[in-house]
Amino acid sequence: MNDLAGEAFSAGNREAADIQLHKLGDALQGLHRVAENADMTYEQRQSVQIATVKLFEAFGSVDATMHGKVGVSYEEAALSIDENLQALKDISDQMQD
Repeated sequence: MNDLAGEAFSAGNREAADIQLHKLGDALQGLHRVAENADMTYEQRQSVQIATVKLFEAFGSVDATMHGKVGVSYEEAALSIDENLQALKDISDQMQD
């Protein structure tokens, strides 16, 4: 979904980007709930919660900009987005080991 959002922003397709941002928000809410009850260490759970909050903030700021409010561009948020998605992937990889 993040890749689709990035592609839509690059192509200037606001509608497609907005749809992907809202799908990402829904997925993050679901992940937040799943992490609360998942079989993981306290540190892993905290890392998931922190990454999820940071992703909400980044995507929310991009969404605000799209709707004419104060925020940042997707490009400005991309580093934070990539770092926090990687943090989630790392935790997922740890749990599969």
